Amino acid sequence: METPPESKRPAWREPIWHFLVLGALLFGLDLWMNPLEDAYEELDTIEIPAAILPQGADKARRDAAIARYTREEVLFREAQRLGFARSDLIVRRRMVQKMEFLLEDRAEVPPPSPKALQAWYEDNKDDYQTPAKVTFEHLFFANDRHGGADGAQKDAQEALKAANAGENPPSDPFVAGQSFKKRDRAQLAKVFGEPFAQQVTQMSPGPWRGPVKSAFGAHLIKVTAVESAGHKPFEKVKDAVQEAWDGQARKDAAEKALQDLMDRYKVTVETPAEAP
Repeated sequence: METPPESKRPAWREPIWHFLVLGALLFGLDLWMNPLEDAYEELDTIEIPAAILPQGADKARRDAAIARYTREEVLFREAQRLGFARSDLIVRRRMVQKMEFLLEDRAEVPPPSPKALQAWYEDNKDDYQTPAKVTFEHLFFANDRHGGADGAQKDAQEALKAANAGENPPSDPFVAGQSFKKRDRAQLAKVFGEPFAQQVTQMSPGPWRGPVKSAFGAHLIKVTAVESAGHKPFEKVKDAVQEAWDGQARKDAAEKALQDLMDRYKVTVETPAEAP
């Protein structure tokens, strides 16, 4: 007696198909949860702005400009993707500085009232001073004509008594002249050096004094007039006061905008690992 043939099962019930379907589902799930590293979103297209294209240039220059921009854009985007803005301290500081400039530049500052501007001037008067000025004559004793600095000092000291006695002791010519009228400390420092300028601007009118050293030699000084330091009138510095007020107002507005941005963030502090 013949054995009846076994009934044939449908293909979808074969174990191999179950394995293939399950593998495909797992692969799709993995792609959904972990996208491919090279599958960028919104970074796969580079649009070349017309502003970087040279006007009226030939095709070679145009292609070179496109290639240069594309190269820079690709490197920039890759640097962003790799987190250089976070890990590179120099890049981070540069971006922070750029944001600070941007906040300050976007700050809307209404013009100050005359009363506010006047109040600013009163609070910052020391920034608008006129320096003390001195008018004087000097007798010069050059180092190279008196055997060095010590010799110039000695000869100037000997000439001091004669000068105060009304005599006209011999001295050396000075390239910038023998008298100076209404010179402030900064102006004198450019000619004689800072130590000389500091000493002379502290003198009051009177007899010949010295010797005062400079880089060139020794000097006897006779101050004839002193103009004390003072404050510049508001009307003469109004434009400068307006500029300073506007600059400070922009900084204050930028700081306020930064505080508003900071309020959007939650700050947590990592506990440092305990030292071994």
